[in-house]
Amino acid sequence: MVRPLPPGLQKVAIEELHEDPARVQDDIDALKTWIQQQPHLRARTDDQFLVAFLRGCKYSLEKAKSKIDKYYMLRSKFPELFSLRDVDEPKIQEIIKLGIGIALPTPLNEDGPRIMLVRNGCYDPEKYNFADIMRVFQAWNEILMWEDDYAIVNGFMVVYGSNLDKFYEKIPQKYLPKEYGGENGSIPEIIAEWEQKFQAYKEYFKEDAKYGTDEHLRPGKPIDFDNLFGMEGSFRKLNVD
Repeated sequence: MVRPLPPGLQKVAIEELHEDPARVQDDIDALKTWIQQQPHLRARTDDQFLVAFLRGCKYSLEKAKSKIDKYYMLRSKFPELFSLRDVDEPKIQEIIKLGIGIALPTPLNEDGPRIMLVRNGCYDPEKYNFADIMRVFQAWNEILMWEDDYAIVNGFMVVYGSNLDKFYEKIPQKYLPKEYGGENGSIPEIIAEWEQKFQAYKEYFKEDAKYGTDEHLRPGKPIDFDNLFGMEGSFRKLNVD
């Protein structure tokens, strides 16, 4: 049930992520069994969803379990930051159309990391608060987790800095959008494609409401949310307005 990787990506997954194609399904099944045994956890068990966690954790089952647990815990504890439910919410639609963050169509060097363009200056911070932008970014990342094998296996390159000479040593100009002098799509076209993707996932995000954690049912010691994120709970004290 896992989408086959192109040969080049499969080689990277084997050599760098410790993926053994002969036992991928066994590892996925081990995660499914573990999820079923957790009284506090309601998680998706689709093969493609779970293999993203395995690849992201270089096939450490224990790390994958911890990441899945935290993934759903954050969505339950901080829905204002991590849970997008209504794609058609007007403010969410506006943020999607702004294209604050976009994934460029061609990976670096054709088969390398996914290139992400983050355009912080394209929105009015007085109109769009951090929480709404975060919810869109989290949903955006979730779509990539389902669809983008280059991002899962090779990771991301995020456009940075003001020294263009140094920048182009990392990311040749041709891999930027046309608006930046490159050949990697145009921003309006990419935004339009992502508008369609969000619409295609509309029911998926609504369905996501049934997944999460119930901390009252968590076995063992309760999570100390005040100190989980460092200095006395950064998320708890964060002003998101």
